[in-house]
Amino acid sequence: MSETKRKTPEERLAELNKKMEQLKAQKQRVQAQLSQKERKERTRRLIQVGAIFESQFPKMADFT
Repeated sequence: MSETKRKTPEERLAELNKKMEQLKAQKQRVQAQLSQKERKERTRRLIQVGAIFESQFPKMADFT
């Protein structure tokens, strides 16, 4: 019959440390995605506000 080998505390600790590192990396990826999405949304809003301003004050666009 097949034996189920019990893991030593050191092996379990190593596995848990590996899992923690994987989860940290996954968390960083998700945070980076969220940050990028927020930056894109902000940029879009700024462009829209600028376009509205320019359409309402066309002569102001000529000033530098």
